[in-house]
Amino acid sequence: MRNLRLLDVYHHFTSCEPTFLPDELRWLCWFQYPFPSLPLTNMHKLVGLQLRYGRIEHLWEGQMVMRNLKFINFYDLSFLKRLPDISGAPNIERRLRRLCLHDCCGLQKLPEDFGTMDKLEELQLGSSDYFSPFEGQVETINFHVLTNLSSLTILDLAWRQIGDEDFPKDLHGLCSLEELNISHNSKLTQLPASISHLSRLKHLELDECIRLQVLHALPSGLQVLKASRCKSLEKIEDLSNAHENLYMIWLLDCQKLLSKQESRRYLDMMLNETFLKKWAALDHGLSISIPGSKIPSWFKEQDGNEIALKLHPNWQSQILGFAICGVFKQPTDHPYHNIKFRYERDAICDPKQRGDYDNAPTTTFANENVWIGYIPFSCFVQMHHNKHLLHDDWSNIIEGNLVVTVGLSYHKS
Repeated sequence: MRNLRLLDVYHHFTSCEPTFLPDELRWLCWFQYPFPSLPLTNMHKLVGLQLRYGRIEHLWEGQMVMRNLKFINFYDLSFLKRLPDISGAPNIERRLRRLCLHDCCGLQKLPEDFGTMDKLEELQLGSSDYFSPFEGQVETINFHVLTNLSSLTILDLAWRQIGDEDFPKDLHGLCSLEELNISHNSKLTQLPASISHLSRLKHLELDECIRLQVLHALPSGLQVLKASRCKSLEKIEDLSNAHENLYMIWLLDCQKLLSKQESRRYLDMMLNETFLKKWAALDHGLSISIPGSKIPSWFKEQDGNEIALKLHPNWQSQILGFAICGVFKQPTDHPYHNIKFRYERDAICDPKQRGDYDNAPTTTFANENVWIGYIPFSCFVQMHHNKHLLHDDWSNIIEGNLVVTVGLSYHKS
């Protein structure tokens, strides 16, 4: 096997720890590598290294010359304590665009020269959502070494326990960042003021940052904000007016916002008809989820979870879109909103309660939340759920009833 170029191993390939690997190897992929170290000495021709799961703790000590190495992917290496010195791998240091270190929960420190990877566009340092077995065990990370990654567009730090003192005060170096995920953080109480300097940031996730108290000075170009189940969150800024591009705001179960008059006023402004009409005029969708228990008065129908809308001739040219609102008791097993459209020739046009969602959990409910959404007609014709109607068939329907059902679907734990 001296001339072996590709080695792809699934599960346990050997009961003994290997002492060497073929020098001619170009690509190594090992699923569940069972030993603490991997003999990569003299593998100067290696181009790609992929490791998923397993018990590896370190790869190599000191500098190793690996001039051909271009791709590395480490997924769920929970025993990995540190990354190797990459200064001897110029293709990694200067050309790597995506680095996956997802679920490497024991990784505590990145090399100080990590910031030299100026072509890196995506960095996954987070852990699994919702059901991570490492909750409370995921280490923090020396965030400061990342602040010079000027090409980075996606940074995932979910479950990393980064405190206020660990968060860099100067984020100017992350000038290309578009997506930032720091959800499931139990230490952070507020975002640094420098986050406002991330002018290209469009997507920010802060779900279950349970000590986060204030949300302010967010980047002006933000489009998506997810900060649900932030139990300590008391203060927010005027999100609906200060951020003209923000079309998704999820603040589910942030009940402390209701205790502050100013925050409560800002929440009410998100439910204004004028805010929704702005997005309707732009033919753009809208999704707002906030704590509350009342459907805004400008919605004609206030009860039930299903309604049939009478379709008149030329209805396709008369409807701009659909404004939908509902009040939900939010269960603890992470639901998501579910909207169904279907066509019926004969249907009662009064709102009613269907049994489709009666199987939802009846215990462990948290507080009530209001969801309001806008679906442009252009999106509606692509998202319908009637399996008997193809995309273009909506134009052939002249009359009848469009039945809209709103409910929750559940991730079972």
